[in-house]
Amino acid sequence: METELAELRACLNEPDAEDADFEEVVSAAVVHRDVKVKKMRSELSNGDNRSRTVAVYRYMLKYLKLIGITDSRNITDLQLCDRLTEKCQEMQINDFSHMIKYIGELAVKAEMSNSVISDGELETALSYFEIVKDKIVLPKLSGAKLLNAKFVYCLY
Repeated sequence: METELAELRACLNEPDAEDADFEEVVSAAVVHRDVKVKKMRSELSNGDNRSRTVAVYRYMLKYLKLIGITDSRNITDLQLCDRLTEKCQEMQINDFSHMIKYIGELAVKAEMSNSVISDGELETALSYFEIVKDKIVLPKLSGAKLLNAKFVYCLY
């Protein structure tokens, strides 16, 4: 928690901020972030394979939105995955578009059918999710965008 406070101070150019209100707001933001990150980790690691697969999909969409890969139209999840894949190609993120499509198709299978999501399918989706999160999104975030991802969206 102390490193996050120091990081916030540095970004706000207030290295010696001693204001009690500032400390309380920052502490509340850090605690809120910790709770949300723990909730995300819990949803990704606990429960049945179907609910975990849907959680992987939901969180993948949140991470991609951080870098502008999103579509707000009222379309099906499979159409959304096609649009996201197109946006990835527009941004020259071609190597990972099949991962986004895989996670989307698996989430539709989990949500809309009685099919069983195998442990192998879930593990593949989780590994693709980690790649999307760490290799696509994180390198494109810096400064204010990274703070936004950490403390507004509570994703890192």
